[in-house]
Amino acid sequence: MSDIEALLNEAHEYQTVVVDSVDWLERLIWDYACQQYSVENIEKIDGGYGKGYTIVLTYWRKFIDALRQLRDQKKMIVVLLAHAQVKSHTDPESTTFDTFLPKLHKNAAAMLCEWCDAILMATREYGAAKGAKSGGERILRCERSAACSAKNRFGLPEMLPLDWNVLMNAMYSK
Repeated sequence: MSDIEALLNEAHEYQTVVVDSVDWLERLIWDYACQQYSVENIEKIDGGYGKGYTIVLTYWRKFIDALRQLRDQKKMIVVLLAHAQVKSHTDPESTTFDTFLPKLHKNAAAMLCEWCDAILMATREYGAAKGAKSGGERILRCERSAACSAKNRFGLPEMLPLDWNVLMNAMYSK
C-alpha cells in the first residue's frame, strides 16, 4: 500500500502499475489480518467459521480503492496478474467441466473480477486434436468460455496474440 500511495502522492512518469501476483498478495493480506487479530491462521480470525475470509475483504477494498485512484487521478493502466487454478464447474443446463479461474479465495476473486475492466487468460493456442499444439502460439483469451473465466469491457475479440502492443491497440484504437 505504501508503494501505491507513493505513486498517488509523488511526481513520476509511470503510466502503468503491475501487481505480480494478486494470489501472492492475498497471502500477505491474510498474514497481516492474522497479526491484527493475534491468531496463527485466517481460519481462526474472529472465532473461525470462515469469518476471516470475509474480514479480509476490507483490506481488498482498500487496495482496490487505491488502484481506482491511480487509474482515475493519475490515468495509469493497472495490471493485476494472478496464477490460474483448475476448478470443477457445474452448469445446471449442461454438465460438469473443469475451468481455469484466478488462484484466489472465491470472495476475493469475485471482488477483483467485478472491479477489473478486463480479465484475460494467457495460454497457448491448441489444435483441433485434443492436446495437440498448432504451433503453440501464445495468446490471450478475452471472452468467457468453458475453458476459462474471462471478460472485457473493451470489445476485444475472443482471442489476441500475447503481445502488449497488440493488446493496447485493440483496447484503445476505437
